[in-house]
Amino acid sequence: AALVTPHSALSQPINRSKVIVAYTYNFAKNIRWPNERQASRFKIGLYQVSNEALAADFLKLNNRNRFKNIPFEVSRMDGDHNLTDYDLIFVEAASDKTISQIQSAIAGKPILLVTLAQTNKRLVMINLFETNNQRLQFEVNKANIINSGLKPLPELILLGGTEIDVAALYREGQNSLVNVQKSLSAQQQKLSRLQLKVRSQEQNNARLKSQTQQLNRDIARTQKTNTELKQELETLNTTIQESKSIIDLQQQNLHQRQRELDKISQTIASRESKLTWLNQTIIYQESLLKNQQSSIEELDQLVLTQKYSLYFLWALVAAVTALFAVAILAYRVKRSDNQRLARRSQELQTARDKLAMAKKKAEEANRAKGAFLSLMSHELRTPLQSIIGYTDVIIESLRMEGNKTYTDQLVRVNKNGERLLKLINNTLDLAKIEAGKMQVQLAPIQLNTLVDDAVDNIKPLLTENHNILNIDIDKHEPMPEADYDKLLLILVNLLSNATKFTKNGIITLTVKNGPKALTITVSDTGIGLSQEELSQIFKQFHQAIHQGAQTFKGTGLGLSITQHFCEIMGGSIDAHSEEGKGTDFIITLPLPIRVNERKFVSTDNSEVSNIEKALAQA
Repeated sequence: AALVTPHSALSQPINRSKVIVAYTYNFAKNIRWPNERQASRFKIGLYQVSNEALAADFLKLNNRNRFKNIPFEVSRMDGDHNLTDYDLIFVEAASDKTISQIQSAIAGKPILLVTLAQTNKRLVMINLFETNNQRLQFEVNKANIINSGLKPLPELILLGGTEIDVAALYREGQNSLVNVQKSLSAQQQKLSRLQLKVRSQEQNNARLKSQTQQLNRDIARTQKTNTELKQELETLNTTIQESKSIIDLQQQNLHQRQRELDKISQTIASRESKLTWLNQTIIYQESLLKNQQSSIEELDQLVLTQKYSLYFLWALVAAVTALFAVAILAYRVKRSDNQRLARRSQELQTARDKLAMAKKKAEEANRAKGAFLSLMSHELRTPLQSIIGYTDVIIESLRMEGNKTYTDQLVRVNKNGERLLKLINNTLDLAKIEAGKMQVQLAPIQLNTLVDDAVDNIKPLLTENHNILNIDIDKHEPMPEADYDKLLLILVNLLSNATKFTKNGIITLTVKNGPKALTITVSDTGIGLSQEELSQIFKQFHQAIHQGAQTFKGTGLGLSITQHFCEIMGGSIDAHSEEGKGTDFIITLPLPIRVNERKFVSTDNSEVSNIEKALAQA
């Protein structure tokens, strides 16, 4: 093969793309893959390479060169390809976010990542870069290569590259973690202040609502009073009209009596003129006069009565005037109440607008929290995997040397590191679920293999707590199609919980592959749960407390993630428990499995502080 070596490329004026291809070829030769003897082709993927000359030189490997007696298969790819189908992925200049996504996709897979001009050394495996004098060199992050299951040969560094200082990267990561924690604390304080403002606004809204109800009651009473006053006014008007009719009738009677008096006066004058002529009739005239006097007295009494009636009429007029004044005053009070009610309504609308703005800000803070959790989990997981790997190497070295002084302490460090890694992975899964980016890979699965892998994960805990595991698997055909990784995580979470809460007991795992549903049951004879605890177990970061004193170790995320995975695959999980007798968890997944694409998770604003506490505990 006419491929130029990197050292010769540095001393001759050769095309830059050919030098990159030569470096990549030599990287592949000096890395040992775990399955290289069984491979029929060595696959190289060019991830979003925009340099056509560079892509063309890579594609020439398909016809001219071989990798350890097997042919190359070079192809271009973009973000839609399955990254795990390749043995080596070459990435031209890309952002840290793109490199992080690629690292997440190939995590734990024997895949070599070669990057060009990448500045973040924590994310790279082998990175090509140009020096100030336009010479092409490379740097190697052995920790990331080893974590991917690959073994770099000593000749790799002899090609002219440098090894990245992992310890310095770890210190930078620690400093970055401290800054992130400070920023998280500041965000939590802002969130607390915002919650106080929201509660204060809710109290103001409650007071405004109470005042509005009181105003409505006052208006109702005012309207009722106005109605009563109108009825009384109509009654008074009727009474006045009747009084006027009586007075008119009495005035007519008075005029008639007056005419009678005039006639009597004329008669008296005529009789006085005839007094001398009518001496015989004096007694009769005197008696008649007495009668007339009596009539006059009765007329005087009637006039007095009419006078009193007139006084009473004036009193009625004054009362009507007073009622009219009261009506005017009530109208003014009502108008004032309406104006005050309008102002209250405007203030209530302003309060509602402020409440809507506060809700929008809270939702934005929740979305920012999800993005932050995803970034934090990735920034912690990469250095933590390196720490666990180096700790394993040191433990094996000390055991081979027979030095047991520090072995136990390093074993505890390794266990705590694995526990913290599990918490970070759970946090990352939770962030993906909240963002609606959790993917489901459906494929036929062997139930025996799934159960064996799950049991291998909990064997140390079974032995430690002296528990017996009974397994009953229904091998009904055909094999169900499901997401193997998510089912494995569900089984490990349920079995580890049953083993943790049971000592010297029996744990039963039953798997039934029916024609319409896949049913998984995990039962134990442990301490059991109260009804209050049973209603809380699927909440995030909830940890079971037994008899008010003992808190069992854990992150409080396992059952919550298990429930979300079941619901994403269209199924459900139920729990039944009794204190002192044990707990049963029953998972039902309908077949065929249909992904629930509308399943999203909303989180409480207090989850950030819960994550801080869980990280501190780990």
